[in-house]
Amino acid sequence: MRVWSEGDSQISVSAGERFRIELPANPGAGDDWSLVGEPNPEVALLLDEGFQSDAPADRVGAPGTEYFLFEAAASGTTE
Repeated sequence: MRVWSEGDSQISVSAGERFRIELPANPGAGDDWSLVGEPNPEVALLLDEGFQSDAPADRVGAPGTEYFLFEAAASGTTE
């Protein structure tokens, strides 16, 4: 699975391939990410999204990584 990050402006994958977008975040400080809209489901499907803390589980408010997991459904483009 390929992983894309904040500096990547275009993503190119093959149909059926899963890919993940990872972005630095700190939800406790109001610094988090969300999708403005769902991608065209004929092109890409959102499978999962969440946050992974960089700190131990008992430390609330620590920075980490916001992630979005997709699967390319078919050829095409979407935003």
